[in-house]
Amino acid sequence: MDRPVQLSSFANSFLPIHMLPIMPPRGGFSSVTPRTAAVDASGTKIVTCSQPRVGCMQIRYFKNWDASVSLISKIEGGYTVPMQVPASWGCSTSSFDALSAGSMSLASFSAQLEDANATRTWFLRVLGLVFTWLTVYCCFQPIAAAADIVGDCLAYIPCVGEFMEDLLEGMVDTLLCMVSCGVGCSCGLLVIGIVWLFMRPLIGGGLLLVCVVLGICAFAVAHQHKANKDISDQSVQLKEMYDNDSP
Repeated sequence: MDRPVQLSSFANSFLPIHMLPIMPPRGGFSSVTPRTAAVDASGTKIVTCSQPRVGCMQIRYFKNWDASVSLISKIEGGYTVPMQVPASWGCSTSSFDALSAGSMSLASFSAQLEDANATRTWFLRVLGLVFTWLTVYCCFQPIAAAADIVGDCLAYIPCVGEFMEDLLEGMVDTLLCMVSCGVGCSCGLLVIGIVWLFMRPLIGGGLLLVCVVLGICAFAVAHQHKANKDISDQSVQLKEMYDNDSP
């Protein structure tokens, strides 16, 4: 593990820290020598000013104190070289080697590499879904722009104009955010599910099933809304017919 090197044993080769200037010279330091620097009280820094100031310099040395390393590689001619990883589905031929400080068993080293890879993989997955969300949201921006234009017109209404403008734009932005999140994340999960269907069928099939269920739910909600609208229209038509037939 890297940590600062203790420089206390070299302090006598430098100036006492109280003899250093408080401020850096005009034009800055041209060089750092034992006659222009000192070891600070912590014994881990070489400083050029008695107090930390803008323009002053601090030098620290670090050392890797591990006495052994763990390595996964190929031995060739007495040297370590990367291993050739054969091509697989979706991946081309590549080379691989790994080095880590400390002595570890192969199982522990492999588990450490898998954990690091899993963290990176999940980060990229979440980032990809966020980007699909933002992409769909950008496609809906003309709607938000139209709402902004209408809001500008509402702002001219005395007393309540600005309130109505903020209300309209806030409702439209919230609705677009929710819709774009649903559409974008569904598309992202669909693509992930299709890829995983070839690599790990159980996981890919589960993701595709989730996408299908979400699609069915969305269709049912839209169909129910249309049915309610049709019933409302029929009620209005019946009322108009009744009013027309009444003496």
